Amino acid sequence: RQFRVPYGIEEHWTGYLPSDPLKPTSWQLAFSRRFIRDAAVVMPDSTDLGLAMQNLGLSGNYITVTNVVDTKLFKPQAKPAEKKYYRLLHISTLHPVQKNFAGLLRALNCLNDIRNDFVLDVVSDGSYEPYRELARQLDLADNIRFHGQLSSAEIAELAAKCDLLVMFSRYENFPCVIPEALAAGLPVLSTRVGGIHEHVLPPLGKLVESEDEQAFAGALDDMLHHLSNYDPQALHKYADTHFSYEAVGRQLLDIYERYIKP
Repeated sequence: RQFRVPYGIEEHWTGYLPSDPLKPTSWQLAFSRRFIRDAAVVMPDSTDLGLAMQNLGLSGNYITVTNVVDTKLFKPQAKPAEKKYYRLLHISTLHPVQKNFAGLLRALNCLNDIRNDFVLDVVSDGSYEPYRELARQLDLADNIRFHGQLSSAEIAELAAKCDLLVMFSRYENFPCVIPEALAAGLPVLSTRVGGIHEHVLPPLGKLVESEDEQAFAGALDDMLHHLSNYDPQALHKYADTHFSYEAVGRQLLDIYERYIKP
């Protein structure tokens, strides 16, 4: 304000969403209103998040700038023509409320009543010990592999070996694991929450309603039956067009030159 320097704000916080139990305090909202009002541009990672912020009275010049992924690191690789089982991938903090990993395990238990030709690779920096016991109780212990925290290169290598990304969150903006999975050639099965629907359309995957474990299991069974309908190269091309360093970089440069550059 003192030096009349224009600025932009990039926002990823789920706390602005009505579904997130963690709410901004009154003083946080007051400061947010001031800073967002004076910003040249506000860049949420999904249109859904931008609308949620505006519904809280945070008026500003909103332009959606999605998450970015290294599409040269995350890319499809050839898989064996015949396989004994399908590999599902889940990457998250395992936050019990937001990510609802327990619900995902119960949904897989529903799938287990139909078929047992799958394993779930879980990557997380969160605590997964409680879920080991739940997996044993659901007779899924042999179907779940916990990898702990991995580097981006290790995640890219793992994703290229998997067949499908699965998420059962209760609320999200647009998590980075989705563009990473698409770049690796994986279709996505997720709950219809936040801004996920803005990109995960039928050619890229399927969405089901949050908490509907039976519907999730049915959609997963259908996707595994028709996995050949999802072209890994086409998925990668979509990610490269929308989420690559080059694509998002061009958008940021355009925003900078139009709104921020002094």
